Amino acid sequence: MAIVVLLVLVIAGVAGVVLARYQPLVSDVLGHTNTTYREGAPFSYAFDLVNRGRFPVTVTSIDPPSGLGLIAIDDVLVSKTGAAIAGDTAARSYEPFHSFRLGPGAMRGILVRGRFAGCTNFARQSGPTYMAQGLTFRVYGVSRTTSVPLVPFSIMAPTTCPGRP
Repeated sequence: MAIVVLLVLVIAGVAGVVLARYQPLVSDVLGHTNTTYREGAPFSYAFDLVNRGRFPVTVTSIDPPSGLGLIAIDDVLVSKTGAAIAGDTAARSYEPFHSFRLGPGAMRGILVRGRFAGCTNFARQSGPTYMAQGLTFRVYGVSRTTSVPLVPFSIMAPTTCPGRP
C-alpha cells in the first residue's frame, strides 16, 4: 500500500512539473511593420495564436505591453472563429476578448487596438521595439503566464511632440 501511495505521489509530482513548464502556444504573425508615430492616431496589430501542443489550453488574458511605450491599448479582440485573415481588422470578424479554449492544432486570431500616445517618454527619433505578446493560459487547471514572439516592429517618437519643449 505504501508503495502505491508513493507511486501516486511521484506521478502527481512529475505531472505538476510538466504542466507548470508546459508552453505550447506560438504565434503566426499577421503583424505590422515599422510605422510612423502620429499623436492620437489609431494603431493596431494582429496575430494568430496557435496551440502546437498535445493538450487543450484555455487562454485567459492577453496582456498589454509593459512599461512605457508609444501605444495606449484601447481593447483586445479575438476572432469569432479560427484564424484571422491577414489585414482584416473589420469588427465583424472579431469580438471583445474573452477566455477561450484552444485544442491541439487549433488557432484563433487576436487583434490589439489602440492609439499612439506617450511620445514625451522617448527622445526624438527613438522608441520601443515590440517583440513579444504576453498572455496567460490554463492547462488542466494550472495557470501559466508566458509570451509568444511577434515579428518585431518599432515605433519611433517624432521630432516634434506635443508637450515636449
